[in-house]
Amino acid sequence: MSKAGRDDPEKSPGEKPPGAASTGRGWTKVSCPCCVSEAVEPLVLVKLGEKVRPETKRWLIRLIGAPQREGGAALLAHPGEDASGDIIVVSAPRCTLLRATEELGLCKTYCTGEMETFSYEDKDNFRHADNMEVFLTLAERQYMVKYELEGLHAQRDVRIPGLADNYTLQHRDNIWQKMSSAGVVVDTFPLHKRQKLKELSESWYSGNQLSQPLDSVNAYFGSTVGFYFSFLDFYTWSLLPPAIMGLSITYFSRLVVLGMLCFYWGEHQAMRLHEDWDSLVSQTLLYAPSVLHIVYTNVLATVYKTVAQSLTEFENHREESAFQNHLTAKVLVFTFFNYFAVLFHIAFVKQDVPLLRKRLASLLIVTQLVNQVTEVVVPFLVDRFVSAPHRTEREDDPQEDKFRNQITLPVFPGLFAEYIELLVQFGYLSLFSCVYPLTAVLLLINNITEIRTDAYKICKLFRKPFSPPVANMGVWQIAFEILSFIAVVSNCWLLTLSPQLQRMHQGGEMSSANILLLAVLAEHVLVLIKLIMAAVIPDEPEWIRKKRAHIEYTSMQALRQQGLPADES
Repeated sequence: MSKAGRDDPEKSPGEKPPGAASTGRGWTKVSCPCCVSEAVEPLVLVKLGEKVRPETKRWLIRLIGAPQREGGAALLAHPGEDASGDIIVVSAPRCTLLRATEELGLCKTYCTGEMETFSYEDKDNFRHADNMEVFLTLAERQYMVKYELEGLHAQRDVRIPGLADNYTLQHRDNIWQKMSSAGVVVDTFPLHKRQKLKELSESWYSGNQLSQPLDSVNAYFGSTVGFYFSFLDFYTWSLLPPAIMGLSITYFSRLVVLGMLCFYWGEHQAMRLHEDWDSLVSQTLLYAPSVLHIVYTNVLATVYKTVAQSLTEFENHREESAFQNHLTAKVLVFTFFNYFAVLFHIAFVKQDVPLLRKRLASLLIVTQLVNQVTEVVVPFLVDRFVSAPHRTEREDDPQEDKFRNQITLPVFPGLFAEYIELLVQFGYLSLFSCVYPLTAVLLLINNITEIRTDAYKICKLFRKPFSPPVANMGVWQIAFEILSFIAVVSNCWLLTLSPQLQRMHQGGEMSSANILLLAVLAEHVLVLIKLIMAAVIPDEPEWIRKKRAHIEYTSMQALRQQGLPADES
């Protein structure tokens, strides 16, 4: 059997396409002997334009497989079924992955058992550095392929075979961007591993387990997705105590029980009064304002996000992280006013607590129903009856056909909308749940299903997304922290509208000034408690803080040692 990279794809276009147990036939060559392997793991699929000529595809394959010193990506490329096909399958040899690990500044387990920033020169002292499937997660390996492809730059002026002269590469041009603008590269996305995805699905959302396999999620989908589901899990179970309290208050509070009974009686009477009219329409109209308002706010949110994205693109940020932070900040400001302005108006201008309670209840119920339908039911039906019939797959199908089936899946839209949904939920809970204690109960029920539906969506309904390594939730954590401070102020002011204080005020037991001072005092005490808890409970464990300091010290020592010859001279 031939070794990986020993065959030229231009000379063997009709050979067997790559698979999980590929013998390496058809893959480009590797320049490093330690990277030769009989089994090559397909990681990323590159979809080419329909009119791309074979000579252009062959040139692109050579570029992907060429060493980095020659201007290539030092990756492994396979032409699929033949040189005239519209796909290129890409993998990565060991040395390329190790160098990318160093460039990305990832920490890995050292021979001492401690986590250290990876160094290529010291690679033999890192555990499992000879086994890439153990040393790096699947998400990391796939992101590194994307990282190397997008980092390709022309070392000199080059005319691309099969393309017009106006697509000639100039010195330092980004090759992947030029290929995309020329229509040569249509799409680039990571490939699913069917067996691993099946195992993840069974341990994630297919069974009856309550806990999530977060380590497996992080390994397969990356830290960005892992942080989202970790936060969703933490946030969901944090709703349990207020949910229990809300049920207790609802059961024992005559405000609430009597009001619910009166509501059902009034609804029954209204239906009887409208029997001579179109009672179905009348009953539907009772819910029309809530539904229309939700549709209206969702439309406004979509329009504003589009405008915010255009404005942020116009700002021309240098880094993707800066772009995302500015975009998120714009959308968050609008989201706050879009979803909460009406509730604040009812609470603090009209000071109508019963209306606020009714409005919040209808928003929670209708919003959750709409979200579940739009996020899961509609995509599922579209996939089941529109997309799925066009990507039927059998075990004996050629591997490149199975890869093409993944192309038919829609692109994963990202976690922006999911975080916005959680932020709005958290706003309803923290800002106004004191007037409607069942808020936490409804959110808990919704989020228990939300974990499974989100997991199902990302596993089954979309392409596998690239996931860059991240250290935290980023700007979203700041957004939740700011909202928690606003919630303290909001609840303290709602306290002044409580029936007990209003009766004391009307009976002359407390003046308006005393009620105001009580609210201000409660607000200051709660903010102080929050600040003390934030200081006592650090965001970063002590062992990680010490390890980070050790890594920084080691890096400084290494820089000093490299500078010694220059200093001595």
